[in-house]
Amino acid sequence: MTAEIYGENVDPETVKSIRRQAGLSVAEAAAIIGAAPRTWYCWEAGTRNMPAAKWRLFCLLTRKNSMKPGTVDRGLSKTAAVDKALILLARRKAE
Repeated sequence: MTAEIYGENVDPETVKSIRRQAGLSVAEAAAIIGAAPRTWYCWEAGTRNMPAAKWRLFCLLTRKNSMKPGTVDRGLSKTAAVDKALILLARRKAE
């Protein structure tokens, strides 16, 4: 994978696109990876670079296998329940 896809220089539009595909608000997406919503806004605006580790974590938790927009793992895994629980917790935290 290239550095751009893997997070070192991830495009702000890609960050926004993946978040939207996951069906998450900015607050929910930020909570999932332990970031502040304001920080997430900065990543989407391009005023700050998203750390590679945060990008990878977000992609893993939202099941983006290739870390590119439009690619979603539709298969069920043993961790699907854990993933759903994390998203529910993030939504509650964002409220």
